[in-house]
Order: sequence, then structure tokens, then C-alpha cells
Amino acid sequence: RHSCDVRMVRTRSVEEEHAAPAAEDWAWMLEVEGREYPHAWYLLLRAADRFRATQGRWPGEGEDGVAELARFREVVGGVCADMGVPPSRIEEELVQEMVRYGGSELHSIAAVVGGMGAQEVTKVLLRQFVPASGTFIFNGVTGKSALCVF
Repeated sequence: RHSCDVRMVRTRSVEEEHAAPAAEDWAWMLEVEGREYPHAWYLLLRAADRFRATQGRWPGEGEDGVAELARFREVVGGVCADMGVPPSRIEEELVQEMVRYGGSELHSIAAVVGGMGAQEVTKVLLRQFVPASGTFIFNGVTGKSALCVF
């Protein structure tokens, strides 16, 4: 009866995403003026994860802001190098913002991302709609979001 709606959804695991990022498919979005695409935040979040793994805390939770910013810039450079993206494509203002908020979790952002997650889980459980395949990135400053395959 509903055979025309049958879809095969294949996704990559987080391990596959980290092992072989497909940056060549989306790195051009970092060049767009006006922060239209939130892909820079993805790189910064990966850098924050790496910073936490090595330092034991989120960037910005340290006492000295200038030294913390320099340490985080180094980590951002390493993540960019791993993904084949020039570090110059990440705006300095975004790096500073990542360090400034120091791992805080904003309730409004958590509500949006939680709602999107609940919607996707509902799609899977009901087997009624095709779930999104990719990484969802939401930029709370501009209100823009993107669903990307990395």
C-alpha cells in the first residue's frame, strides 16, 4: 500500500565522521559572508571537545582569558588541519565567543535542539516519516540551522 514511501536511510557514525571528515563537500560555506551557514560552529564545537579531552575543562573555564584564548586557538588550528580547512576561515570573533561563554548551556538553545531531537526520534519510532540523516547545527545568534553530512 505505501511502497512508494519506502526509503533507505544510511548515516555515518560519529566515529566515521571523526575518522574521515568530508570537509571538501562543505568547506566553501565558511567563505560565505554574513555567517549564513553555521558550519564554523561545528568546527569550534569539535575543537571545544578536543580542548576538554586534553585540558579536562571547557575553553573559557580557566582563570586567564588571554592565555585561554591562545590555547584554544591552537586547538582550533589542529582541528582545522585535521579536516583540511584553513584556520583563517574561522572568524576570530567566533573563537572569542566560544571561549567567552565557557561551556555554558543556554536554556533556549537546549530547547530548540531538544525539540529537533524529539521530532527525529518520533519519526523513527512511528516509522512514518523519513528521519534526517546528518548532523544538525543550530546558530542561536542568527536563528539559522543546517543539516550537514560531515
